[in-house]
Amino acid sequence: MTATAREAAEDFHLMYGVMTVIVPPHLPSIRLDLPDSIHRTREGAITALAAEAAAARAAGRPVLVGT
Repeated sequence: MTATAREAAEDFHLMYGVMTVIVPPHLPSIRLDLPDSIHRTREGAITALAAEAAAARAAGRPVLVGT
């Protein structure tokens, strides 16, 4: 089960001969899809990431940052 199979459904069918089936969720999604954040430099991206993580932490939300 994966949320990304929809985009690759045709490839799965052509390459493996398998069909993908979309199973609707029991509850509606509460995820917010925000626009991409693009930065000119790596340092700018890291600074923005650190600020966003600090803001989430200050709001009491747990933060997991992959490196």
